[in-house]
Amino acid sequence: MQTLTISPQGQITLPKHLREQLGLINGSRVTLIVNPVNQELIIRRAESIDESAKRISSYIKQGTKPIKDIRVWLDQNWEIKK
Repeated sequence: MQTLTISPQGQITLPKHLREQLGLINGSRVTLIVNPVNQELIIRRAESIDESAKRISSYIKQGTKPIKDIRVWLDQNWEIKK
């Protein structure tokens, strides 16, 4: 566990060993998550666009064609059940 001090500007400095462990470099983006139950703050390295695309693409079936116009696709494929 590490205790950090909040500066007058509301900033914290992550120690070098934590930045290295998370793979953070100058300009890296992080995601902060607050657990409302115990007020725990979770810091995660934000995904790059390439990392997000790779993760999301793993859910797409092989051979699926890209949707070029979502409105056309919805008109052709979406039925509102009444």
